[in-house]
Amino acid sequence: MITKKEYLIAKKVVEEYESQQNIKTEYEDFSFHDLDISVRLMNCLQSYDLNHLSEVLEYICEDPRVGILYGKKVYRKLMAIRNFGLTTHEELMKILQPYLPEQKNLR
Repeated sequence: MITKKEYLIAKKVVEEYESQQNIKTEYEDFSFHDLDISVRLMNCLQSYDLNHLSEVLEYICEDPRVGILYGKKVYRKLMAIRNFGLTTHEELMKILQPYLPEQKNLR
């Protein structure tokens, strides 16, 4: 028999898991080929075999460090991609913004 406290903890864990699954399914099959994005952005993403929104988010989450470039917050891992400059970064961030976690600390 479980206690009420254990039940509430388990319920919360299940609800969090379900909400994460719902968020993931919203963008899991979201392909960049379906969007009107620049050729440079498409080529940069394809060079790293990043064709879906979920793949780019996973790529960023592997190393979520950010830095400052010309007064703008940029993901260092993305800026390491060849031909991926500030304009390309801004274009991608407009697409990813609703799905990115809040970054409070700049490193």
